[in-house]
Amino acid sequence: MKKASIALILFFALISCKKGSSNDPVPDDPNVVKLSRTDTAKIITIQKGKIIAITLGNPGDDGYLFNTWHYDATILHLDSHEHTLAADPSLVGNFGTDTWRFSTLQVGTTTVHMSASRSKTDSLNMFNHIIKVE
Repeated sequence: MKKASIALILFFALISCKKGSSNDPVPDDPNVVKLSRTDTAKIITIQKGKIIAITLGNPGDDGYLFNTWHYDATILHLDSHEHTLAADPSLVGNFGTDTWRFSTLQVGTTTVHMSASRSKTDSLNMFNHIIKVE
């Protein structure tokens, strides 16, 4: 029984470890522009060819689910979506973060919007930016 407990502790320790010392789901990269909910309602200018990484706290603790992104698909392309567990999984109500990576396809301006909902009438504005690709 003691060996099983130690094995279980080691297992959880290993799956919660990340490479590097940061809990940032997006490593520093000069070609990546990092955005979050705190940046919302801004106009962001970015060079064509750069990547946009948007990280949002997962609203699942209140029963909300992310809706689909709204943006001009001729200007941006959704490349990936990654969910990152909370750094401390023992915290109740912390559903971690979600990061979406968009590549810039061509010059233009688009509004990038994400909401979350838990019923047909109850929704939250999670992210709303104007992205100008030059």
